[in-house]
Amino acid sequence: MKKNIIYFFVVSIISIVSQVIISCSPPETIEKKVLLHKAIINNEDTIAGAPKYSGNAHGGNYYAHTDSSNAYGAGNLFCIPDSLLNKDIRVNISIWARQGDFNEENQMAISLEEGSNIIQWGGISFSNHINETKKWINVVDSFTFPASLINKPGLVIKVFPYNPGGTSYMDIDDAEILIYKVDKVPVK
Repeated sequence: MKKNIIYFFVVSIISIVSQVIISCSPPETIEKKVLLHKAIINNEDTIAGAPKYSGNAHGGNYYAHTDSSNAYGAGNLFCIPDSLLNKDIRVNISIWARQGDFNEENQMAISLEEGSNIIQWGGISFSNHINETKKWINVVDSFTFPASLINKPGLVIKVFPYNPGGTSYMDIDDAEILIYKVDKVPVK
């Protein structure tokens, strides 16, 4: 009888402690994304910014080209509306890139800016995605700006190819840029 009481007491304590631990753990959440902006840059109709080149494009006739004389390619600008203050914002890219060598500096630059002030630079390095030179490779990746940085009106997100070293060429074509508001919502 005494063994049963001790056994019941131990099982009860373990059960109570387990319930306390479970109830104190953070709630499970999932991400809910809302599409804010979609841009397609295929260089066929690009008229401003970086020069475009013809021949051997991924799609169509033209592509953006960067090298030692031109570090920047055609990009996109998104003005953050005041309704998104204190919200996480994610930039997804799907882009076709071609490099002359394995340059770790080549990237799709994603910056959060206020006027001429860069608040955060978030480049997606092509070295993480491209394992062959002189061949079009599809690069798919994303970068998230935390809500704590989206804290005042007048902010913009700039997305553009950047080849700072210019030791070799980097070509860009058929880019899709998607910008989302990201909320964490509890799982019910």
